[in-house]
Amino acid sequence: MSSVCIKGPGIQSSDSRGPILNLALRKTILQVHRWTGLTLGLVAVFLAITGLAMVFRSQLE
Repeated sequence: MSSVCIKGPGIQSSDSRGPILNLALRKTILQVHRWTGLTLGLVAVFLAITGLAMVFRSQLE
């Protein structure tokens, strides 16, 4: 007789995710990723606004 393993919804096998990081490390990585993205996003917006001001300088004066 063969046995069948059925997994419920939301349960993933460890084979598909690779090594599992512990929860504290994952939370730390998420926080670093979030704040790095927000910081770089603000820098990109600042560069875009100042670049637009330089491009349209004659029309703004």
